[in-house]
Amino acid sequence: MNSKQNATRTRRGHQLRLVLFCWCLFVTLSHCTRQAEVMHFSGQTMGTFYSVKVVVDDPTRYQDLSNEIQETLDRVDHLMSHWKEASEVSRFNRLHPDSSLQLSPETETVVAGALAMAAQTNGRLDPTLAPLIELWGFGKRERSGFPEPEAIAAAKARFGYQHLVLEDGRLRKTMEGLTLNLSAIAKGYGVDAVSKLLREQKLSRFMVEVGGEIYAAGQSPRNQPWRIAVENPVLQDPNQPIAISSLQDVALATSGDYRNYFEHEGKLYTHVIDPASGYPVERNVASVSVIAPTCMQADGLATAFMVLSPAESIALCDADPTLACLIAVHDDVHGYRLLRSKNAAQWFNELDQTKP
Repeated sequence: MNSKQNATRTRRGHQLRLVLFCWCLFVTLSHCTRQAEVMHFSGQTMGTFYSVKVVVDDPTRYQDLSNEIQETLDRVDHLMSHWKEASEVSRFNRLHPDSSLQLSPETETVVAGALAMAAQTNGRLDPTLAPLIELWGFGKRERSGFPEPEAIAAAKARFGYQHLVLEDGRLRKTMEGLTLNLSAIAKGYGVDAVSKLLREQKLSRFMVEVGGEIYAAGQSPRNQPWRIAVENPVLQDPNQPIAISSLQDVALATSGDYRNYFEHEGKLYTHVIDPASGYPVERNVASVSVIAPTCMQADGLATAFMVLSPAESIALCDADPTLACLIAVHDDVHGYRLLRSKNAAQWFNELDQTKP
């Protein structure tokens, strides 16, 4: 082979290596710059709607996710609904105090959480409050009239979370006729259950919402915390929220007195019942938004904070750095004013102009 042929082959070899290098570089850069996509799943569960948004690189890998999300939420509903006769909650409600029920791990988690929050809030969140809920017409039966004091006193004698005993996964009652109602935290637990499913799928950027209760993980498609508007409890206008929450690896739950209520003799009665008085809470707190590590905890505390005074709720949050709350109270001049725990600014960008 002469020198001219050798030089030609050398140039071809360099060209081939350059082509291969450029192809490898193109493939690498294409992989690195691939735009993240958002998969959206929605449906119905627990008498409400759910929405799940997941940020993924390759949607084709998660074609079965829709079914798995629905199955996860259906299982929570099947176990904990007090409307379904075959649920664990309904089976427990039919038990005699001499018996106990072996709970599934999921229901055990929720009952344990309910009992812990009941103790934490001095019984303001009570998972056995069904007699009063039914009496006031916010349960299975329609209200048959404004309750008489005697009926309220009788209902108050038929509940109390202290009569629930959870031992080694078995639940029993120490009062005959005691019933369990987990509706105050079951939706929040459903959010947590879906979040766990997504993490098991190695997904780290998502937002799960069930009936307004939310958990957000990682960053949104815009590479920043997920931004959620906190509804104005007076105007109820989605275009005029009272705050914007920035969520990343935390849960948010909001309770208010403006969704479910009735009027009697010119006075409004909310669906939130005070276990101590037996009556719906007085309309002082308009709404409460709670940040917590889990949605079950945020859900339960948001309900309890509607009953506790704002000062009590704020003190509870200030004692735990993992919690925060934003409380809107009714105000005759501005419609509402905002109160907050000391670390609320970390999670809420307030849009209100009536800060005290």
